[in-house]
Amino acid sequence: MIKLILSELKKISRDVRPMVMMLVIPILLTITLGTSLKNLFETSIETKENLILYHIQDQGAYHSQFQNLVSSLKDEGFIFISTNTFEEGLNAVKNGKYNCFVYISSNYSAVEIYENNKEPLKVSFVEEMLRKFLYPLYIGSSWISKGEKSDAPSDLVELVKMPLPKKPSSIDYYSVTMLTMIILYSSATMIFSYSKEKNYKTLYRIFFSPVSRKKLFFAKYFSALIITMMQIVLIISFDMYVMKAFWSEHLSAVFLVLGTYTLMSLSMGGLIFMIFRKESSMWITINIICQTSALLSGSYKQINYDYIPFLGLLSSWLPQSAVNNALFEIIYKDSYTMLPRAMAINLILAGVMYWLSGKLFSSKRVIL
Repeated sequence: MIKLILSELKKISRDVRPMVMMLVIPILLTITLGTSLKNLFETSIETKENLILYHIQDQGAYHSQFQNLVSSLKDEGFIFISTNTFEEGLNAVKNGKYNCFVYISSNYSAVEIYENNKEPLKVSFVEEMLRKFLYPLYIGSSWISKGEKSDAPSDLVELVKMPLPKKPSSIDYYSVTMLTMIILYSSATMIFSYSKEKNYKTLYRIFFSPVSRKKLFFAKYFSALIITMMQIVLIISFDMYVMKAFWSEHLSAVFLVLGTYTLMSLSMGGLIFMIFRKESSMWITINIICQTSALLSGSYKQINYDYIPFLGLLSSWLPQSAVNNALFEIIYKDSYTMLPRAMAINLILAGVMYWLSGKLFSSKRVIL
């Protein structure tokens, strides 16, 4: 088995042009699209700077005094807007729509300010005004006696900084989407492998040799997987160290997703070769599948499917779309919730297509 795999690796590596194209095309596309469409990724979030969200757990006895504070701050240009829930205000700050969210606990015993550091001076002003408002309540309460402390304690208001979510730049975005698109095109590696054997009339000899057909089929498949994964490593390395694209610190999870995606792609290439007789039909099929998948999964431009829910549902089940979503979640949210789904789609499709192409390979259809 090892000798068969090494033999197939030598055969694939002899044809340098396809291997070079697989490396150059995604890099060129990333540079071209990342540069020309840079403005699409640099539009800043429209932030309602002078609007302050707040949520009071229980209005209590001091609500009228707080409303007086709100009125006085309105004269300074700050407008307070009440939210229905704590989560609503928190998410608005997380997403960058608002700079500041004030949470007031029951009976004003604690105040928390959540801010995303976009307008720290304005938030500091609001914080200071809240301290001045709380200090008389603090002195008049049973926490400490009057005159014991003249300055407002620093822990009256707790400031919580919430960094804005990381978002990909144009180079970051296309380094991911162009890589997943070219991996789908790596299905051509299997077609090249079989086509050369068929054109040179060596496929007949291989097919009727004493070597197991299952072993031959697996050797071709596994050698193509090794070559493709090496290309993926080289492309990601170039993206990271030359183009300075961000690929996160979770590279093991990234390669895990891309590995299962490569298995699916190579299985698809083997099945296409087994189904079609003419090479022209194979290339047409691959181009249609790859370009349709790239368009629907937003490889060239991010797509909003809110008004086309059917296409959104279809896109969500495409392997390329599932892989893109999983990668962006891993890289920019440090989350793995989409990882199992992407891997499951890839492995199920890879298993079905591998089994079908193996059946067709054993049926002599491939040499007809």
